Amino acid sequence: MAHCLLIPSAMARPIRNFEPGTTLEITSRTIQSRLLLKPSKMVTLIILGVLGRATAMYGIDLHAFVFLSNHFHLIVTIPDVESMALFMAFLKGNIAKECGNLYNWKEKFWGGRYTPIPILDDAALVGRLEYLLEQGCKENLVDDPRKWPGASCVNALINGTTPRGFWFDRTAEYNARRSGKSVGAFDHAHEQPVKLTPIPCWADLTDAEYRARVLDTVEEITRATKARHRADGTRPMGVKKVVAQDPHAKPESTKSSPAPRCHASRRARRKEYIRRYRVFLDEYRESSRAWLAGQFDVEFPLFCFRPPLTYANRGDPTPVPT
Repeated sequence: MAHCLLIPSAMARPIRNFEPGTTLEITSRTIQSRLLLKPSKMVTLIILGVLGRATAMYGIDLHAFVFLSNHFHLIVTIPDVESMALFMAFLKGNIAKECGNLYNWKEKFWGGRYTPIPILDDAALVGRLEYLLEQGCKENLVDDPRKWPGASCVNALINGTTPRGFWFDRTAEYNARRSGKSVGAFDHAHEQPVKLTPIPCWADLTDAEYRARVLDTVEEITRATKARHRADGTRPMGVKKVVAQDPHAKPESTKSSPAPRCHASRRARRKEYIRRYRVFLDEYRESSRAWLAGQFDVEFPLFCFRPPLTYANRGDPTPVPT
């Protein structure tokens, strides 16, 4: 009997189609929004170490980042879609392993796939940077972005410093234990810088000008946050309560809304992007149908992944590309 193709749906999940050099906002959330990224000194060192190593390994330009207790935001420019996928697999996989072990969480760590959203113009990019800098204040956790105790780029961008964490070489640690050596927590840890690059539309600014713009934004966020709390008669949770939370806890409700297809400051540009994406999808679906039917010389649109194929071996199988 001939081999039998097991054909997954080509449209089971969103198709990534980003040109080289695209700037993206990337977000991801923990399983059930549990507080598995809750800030501590060790969690921050781990996240910064993994993030710094991942950006260096895969050629990602990292512009901004913040990790709250149950989700994170990145603004990055990617060399290509494949590098983005490898970067995110490395980042999420290693954070899940390290923080899961630290907080004794044995189950699935992330709530789903990450969401990459292209940023189409300069005004939209500045707006997304402002949104990222507002994290922690927006959720009523702190009244100043500089006070967030977790992994964040805010103080580094303002001060012109380089965030630093640790990359833990677990293989070397394991081998040392197998040989009977006593192993301390940092015996096989390597300091890892996190390289930050300016957002493309501010790349021509001097370092001092760049820091001043970020500082102005952060101070405006702080003023607006404090004014809102005064008007509402409320106060933020505060750092002490944030770090005292149970990492296994989850909020009673989580805000959930569909992610936008893109970020753009003008409606016409957003509509044009969506139109072009629909054209891409039509071409992708047509190519996928041929590919899944066994026509392996079919051409796909640029900057995307072909759907995977597997086969069940019965008799003499014909190799199937993956």
